[in-house]
Amino acid sequence: MKIYAYRFFQNGPRALEVLLEKIEQLELSDRSFQGRNDIRLEIAKKDGDFWFADFASPRSTHGPGAMGENKPISDIQLGDGLRFGEDTGIAFDPATGYAAIQYNHHGPRHAGIRRYLQAADLHFGGMADDDRPEVDRYGFELGVVLKPDAYSRIRRFGIYKTVEFTISLPGVLQTDLEAGTSLSSVLKSPLPEGVDTITIGMHAAAGKGSPLESSGVSKILDELSSLGTAVRNATIRGKKTPEDSMEAVNLVKDRVGIEINLTVGASLRLERQDRWNALRDTLQSWLATNQLSRVES
Repeated sequence: MKIYAYRFFQNGPRALEVLLEKIEQLELSDRSFQGRNDIRLEIAKKDGDFWFADFASPRSTHGPGAMGENKPISDIQLGDGLRFGEDTGIAFDPATGYAAIQYNHHGPRHAGIRRYLQAADLHFGGMADDDRPEVDRYGFELGVVLKPDAYSRIRRFGIYKTVEFTISLPGVLQTDLEAGTSLSSVLKSPLPEGVDTITIGMHAAAGKGSPLESSGVSKILDELSSLGTAVRNATIRGKKTPEDSMEAVNLVKDRVGIEINLTVGASLRLERQDRWNALRDTLQSWLATNQLSRVES
């Protein structure tokens, strides 16, 4: 099981733990806020200093089959109203805002969880009017956490010179594309048959100090983060001043993350408590070893 570090930044009137409690009070059938095929909160609870939650979504593609050593593959019979579902666990530390989030390729990912929490926060309402659009006054920002050294190098960049990334097209889900506009227009464009990866490079115009426009770079980096492991490589190059040497930060290799080996249960699924234990131990380790404490958004 892959686990990545994120940090929650509150935009709305409710802290994350308060919002989770309010959703928990609803019936399961009332916990989808963007349609019946959307993510829903399965369960949330506090244990010690951390909050734990499982988010689930129905599997949008075909389901698996059952097979045995001497038996051909066959359908798995589901009862009326049942579908295959995928679940994603998180462990969250209210004191710091940091979270360890399970990576689930077919299930909810961090960008989808962020949209779900925003919709839930909007559902409960209660924010006074101000100059921001309504949607921006609710929910949370959910930032990818890089290793402290990577952040310190990016913060030094006064000049962005190149952004290059490679994306595995079969790994990109439609729900991920909906999170971004710039990348989705590129990835939806007709491509020659047989293409399974696409590499894009953006380079500043020639000139000693010519930079890439910083807000555009930030938007691309945010959209890349929503694609998870579909991003094979993403490198940003820049420097502090025109006279300095160029530096590079790899946004895939420099993420704070870990892979944990877990044993599946009798139902051939990863048991919830095993996942939560791994998330708790990982988050505790990151916090105790200062892998997160010096990170800035």
